[in-house]
Amino acid sequence: MSDRLDELLAMMPADPYPEDLADRVQARLAQIRRRSRRIRLFLHFLLVVASVVGLWLIIPQVEMFITTLPDLSLATVEEWLRTLVRSPGEAFLNLSGTVITWISELASALNIEIVLVLGILTASALYGVITLLSNGASQEEVMV
Repeated sequence: MSDRLDELLAMMPADPYPEDLADRVQARLAQIRRRSRRIRLFLHFLLVVASVVGLWLIIPQVEMFITTLPDLSLATVEEWLRTLVRSPGEAFLNLSGTVITWISELASALNIEIVLVLGILTASALYGVITLLSNGASQEEVMV
């Protein structure tokens, strides 16, 4: 029975490796790392620009978000806390009803540009969080 290792050894060239093979491999790896670093920097720059444009477009609309918020007073918070102590289920049900009402009012006031800007800002923020959690920079320093 033939072993897979024997097949691989038979496929290997009989000629000796070039003397500069290790140098060429290291140069190619360095080139790949530089290219990867440039692509990553370009992506970071692109997301920063998208975030700045998104913020520039969303800042005038902040008033709409604030005006649709339900009135929040100390008496309302106190009443909700009392309800929470008496019946947590009822308190969270009332809170979820208030949140759903706010979201529906907000959704009716939104136009497509704002939804697009919120999507861009969310994508930028999520990419930032992923980058922070992945520790890409520290892994790169170890490899260099």
